[in-house]
Amino acid sequence: MLENLNTVNWHQLQHAYGFADDIPKLLQELVFVENRKGRNEILRELALRIDYQGTVYEATPHAIEFIVQIIKNRTVKGRMDVVGVLANLYKGGVFYDNIVDDDTKKHQNHVNTAVVSYLPVYLGLLIADPEDEVRVAIATMISTFKDYEHSITPVILQVLNTEKTPRLRACFVRGLWELTSPDLRYVSLFISIFNSSQENESVRWASATNILESNNITRTVPVGDT
Repeated sequence: MLENLNTVNWHQLQHAYGFADDIPKLLQELVFVENRKGRNEILRELALRIDYQGTVYEATPHAIEFIVQIIKNRTVKGRMDVVGVLANLYKGGVFYDNIVDDDTKKHQNHVNTAVVSYLPVYLGLLIADPEDEVRVAIATMISTFKDYEHSITPVILQVLNTEKTPRLRACFVRGLWELTSPDLRYVSLFISIFNSSQENESVRWASATNILESNNITRTVPVGDT
């Protein structure tokens, strides 16, 4: 892991505070830190450099490969928090449209491309990672990749069909709506889940939230008694 870290010319790349030659040390520390307080401090320092107040930099896309390597390694503590840093790097929709500076938009294009290039990795983690927290973080992140809905939706439906843990099921239900809205093709599924007496309350309420957000669908389709 991180074997190619030193092949990047970090000293020639810029982040929020200047040259990015401090990025390798932060990434290496992130792998080995044991306590959450120390890990959060490292993540904070990393995020401030590569995604300062929502702005990404020349060095940011080069860090993504190594952030993904850390997330994949099951021996690393607190991987869900690392996913959170990665998720914040991807900016689509209205967030992207609000970028006005040409250089910033160029850097954001490179970052978005780099983040999404690892989509097969994220889908693999969503299906099989042993940590529920990681799967929740991954589901939350990829639900924002609306341009890639055709690749993500079948996998969310797959895990939703097999997953039994209520918290994960609720997350997948919400993620499916976030990813596919305002398209209404899964509203019938949400209604079925909401009406199921076998579903946990958290899953039913996730479905109810989707229904209520779905273009006033409750005006025309009965969802049953609560």
